[in-house]
Amino acid sequence: MPDLPTTKGAIEALPLPAKNAADYRDTKQRALYLRVSPAGTKSWCVRDDRNGKSKRISIGRFPDLPISIARERTAKMLAQLSDGADPKAEKAAKAAAETKRLANTVAAIGEVYLEKAEIGRHRLNGKPMRPNSIRMEKAYFANVVRPYLGDRPLSDLTRAEIQTAIDKAEAEQSKAAARFGRNVLQRIYNYAIWQDIVLSDPTRFVSAPTWTERERTLTDDELRAVWKGLDRLHELKGVHISPNLAIAIKLAAVTLQRRSEVIGMRLDEIDRPARTWTIPGSRTKNGRTHVVPLSDMARALIDE
Repeated sequence: MPDLPTTKGAIEALPLPAKNAADYRDTKQRALYLRVSPAGTKSWCVRDDRNGKSKRISIGRFPDLPISIARERTAKMLAQLSDGADPKAEKAAKAAAETKRLANTVAAIGEVYLEKAEIGRHRLNGKPMRPNSIRMEKAYFANVVRPYLGDRPLSDLTRAEIQTAIDKAEAEQSKAAARFGRNVLQRIYNYAIWQDIVLSDPTRFVSAPTWTERERTLTDDELRAVWKGLDRLHELKGVHISPNLAIAIKLAAVTLQRRSEVIGMRLDEIDRPARTWTIPGSRTKNGRTHVVPLSDMARALIDE
């Protein structure tokens, strides 16, 4: 093995081997050598000759790691080796610990929770989460939970850290984002406790903006203005509402049903002779079948 030059310029000028990597031993620090690949990569290596076997341990690359620092690291490693240390085993243990840490982050466990929620396996005796609900859970998980806390291990989060994240979400996004983000995180912890991933839920007592009572209702004149506006969408600048959505808004007004129920209406739910619309429990908020009487105007809107 040829001797390694001692200056940076000389090391940089080392010729590239044609096929196999070439090794250059350091003349001042035993067991240290530089391996030069045909592609030009220069790697510092330490030779471990214990137990009658020779092992190569990489410690960094040149020029990121200067020769002086490479010598210092080699001296420390040789001292550790003499005490029975196993750098490769320690590296593997660190890698395994990091893999375990990543597998238990808020982002990783949250993804598992969302997958389980779709099939009803997110809690004991659970039922599949409704499509609208799972869409909302995924949206607030992606927009609030993951950006603010996703890389943190679930078991390491503190109440203060979560509170800071929720407050930040409120300031940067909205009150709804903060509240729903907190709620999604709570359900992730509920799942993690059920699965023995964590022992406690730090989201308890984390405050989030509360709902304000919605007592505001449209006056007759306001409702009339909305109705006329929906009839003249083509004349309104900056308003982008499809004709179908305009009809759905009107139908919600005349039937007093939720927007998701109106938009999800099916033809087989309509009984024209009985003048009723039967919403199955699978689509209602309370899970119960709901029969809605249909006025002439409601039926006309459905036909339209």
